[in-house]
Amino acid sequence: MPEKTILRLTDAFDKSLDPDIEVKVTMLNINFGHNRELMDACKPLYEYSWFINRIRAEHPSKDTLGDAVDAAIADMPMDFMIRGFLVKNQEEVKTMCITEYNQEEVMDIRYEEGREEGILEMLIGLVKDSILTIADAAKRANMTVSEFEAKTGLKA
Repeated sequence: MPEKTILRLTDAFDKSLDPDIEVKVTMLNINFGHNRELMDACKPLYEYSWFINRIRAEHPSKDTLGDAVDAAIADMPMDFMIRGFLVKNQEEVKTMCITEYNQEEVMDIRYEEGREEGILEMLIGLVKDSILTIADAAKRANMTVSEFEAKTGLKA
């Protein structure tokens, strides 16, 4: 990632639209070793960046990501301002790190759930329009008729 990136809301939409307003934000790279001036001005941010970098370095050699978090906290210099907080809240910190690390996996799961929900809504519409029977829709949804009825509120 570059040190600094400008993000524009309109970049996420169809280019043929003529927006009335533009939202622009500056994203700064806070990975360890980047934006040194910012890190020098904000010691807790520097320490957090060091901590995340240390977890990434430890993770390949540890059994779990939680073990890497524990090792990073143990290796943290005693004079770091955030050390006391991290030690006091170590279990919550591990949970947060694991959750963030698995964000991509979570997004994949949400996509799949959304896709399944969309398919189910389409099948409900086809049943309501008398194009499919409930039995056919249930089969296409990989459900029994009773599961389909319970999930959709439709009755055969």
